[in-house]
Amino acid sequence: MSDNEDDDDEIIGEIEMIFTPRLEALASRGIMVEDFEVALVLALEGRQGLAALEDVDDEEIPPLEEMTLEIEGVTYKVEDLADIEIKDDED
Repeated sequence: MSDNEDDDDEIIGEIEMIFTPRLEALASRGIMVEDFEVALVLALEGRQGLAALEDVDDEEIPPLEEMTLEIEGVTYKVEDLADIEIKDDED
């Protein structure tokens, strides 16, 4: 390693996002847990791809609570279908 390392290479820390499906909310909408999980993974991958773009400001990425999922052609807010908990290294 060089003494001239960029500060941009510093790892700040990690966070853990926990999405707990609201089983009653899923059932009342006729959504299977497996379908919810697939839609959640796709939405998170899309969010990660958006965050990786250089020309996208952080303010342009909606908060997790406002993230939407598409399940069988219907759009849902993730917060309507799951509880969201975010933990960082200090939790």
